[in-house]
Amino acid sequence: MIHLVQPHITACDARYLKRRIDEGLLEDDCEVARFERAFADCVGARWGVAVNSGTSALHVALHALGVGPGDEVILPSYTCIALLHAVQFCGATPVLVDNVCAVEAAQFHLCPDAVRRRITRRTRAVLVTQMFGTVLPVTEADFGVPVIEDFTLSFGAEVGGRRAGSFGTIGVCSLHASKMISCDQGGMIVSNDAGYVERARRFTCYGASMEAWRTAPPESLRGRYALAGSYRMSALQAALGMSQLEQLEHFITRRQQLARRYTAAFREAGITCPDVPDDRSSVFFRYLIRVERPVVRVIERLRDLQIQAGRGVYPPLHWLLDLPDTDFPGTIACVRSLLSVPLHPGLTDADVERLLPAVIATVTQGES
Repeated sequence: MIHLVQPHITACDARYLKRRIDEGLLEDDCEVARFERAFADCVGARWGVAVNSGTSALHVALHALGVGPGDEVILPSYTCIALLHAVQFCGATPVLVDNVCAVEAAQFHLCPDAVRRRITRRTRAVLVTQMFGTVLPVTEADFGVPVIEDFTLSFGAEVGGRRAGSFGTIGVCSLHASKMISCDQGGMIVSNDAGYVERARRFTCYGASMEAWRTAPPESLRGRYALAGSYRMSALQAALGMSQLEQLEHFITRRQQLARRYTAAFREAGITCPDVPDDRSSVFFRYLIRVERPVVRVIERLRDLQIQAGRGVYPPLHWLLDLPDTDFPGTIACVRSLLSVPLHPGLTDADVERLLPAVIATVTQGES
């Protein structure tokens, strides 16, 4: 089976982890801090806070902004369900907006004009998802409220000399096994705002201040409770993240090489597919083509051929909240017409030689 996504853990990772374990990694409290600094530097942010998952990163980011019951958070319908979970964890109200549908870069993103129309006095934040390897360069100044930039799918991409993750008031990134780089499980929060970073750190580890509390006099502890979790990343996860981070440029280069090969083949076959830029404005976390046949049938046929394809995002969040499709025409068009083709650094040339003719025949003719 050629998988749609696949963890790419390399021999370099194995050697790095072995060396760090031999050096006493599991007792090294500095490994996570080292990874936080390196990751933030890569993005172009001042600080990073490492956590145990991307969903945790979203929750912590919302908490750092003070989001809670009575607040509204705007987010796209065509995005990962983790964003919706994080908003609900805070007791806030999710406000969904539409995504524009086109294969051209940046057109999978939420519509900024739609966001502006939905902003109210209760809006506390806008969740912007950088989609499939591309970048929508919006900031807090565009909306007048803080922006949480989920750049998971576009880590390493850049426009105008700025990298994904540096546009938001706070940036969040999942480091799950299937993402641009992997900690197996993990996430990262980045920001240039010291206050938000400090709130995030306090919220990720309820034991951070316990040592002082254990020796404090009883009268100084009364009324001192503050909600916090146990969201911190482990040293072992951070070590894998450091090794993967050092290979990010190689991973991106391989993704772009594969994308160029795909685009040449699909365009020759008359299939609508993305341009491949010469710069890093797209790092191709996903490679999406437009199909005229029902997407689910194409996916099923390719599965019979031992090729795992998928949709870009599924299901759209407005279905889960029972909102009408008529309010989300761009999202529905994406769901109905876009097919995600396997593209990741672990693909071999032999995989690609089998994949391309199978996809072309299935999409254009309905047969292998």
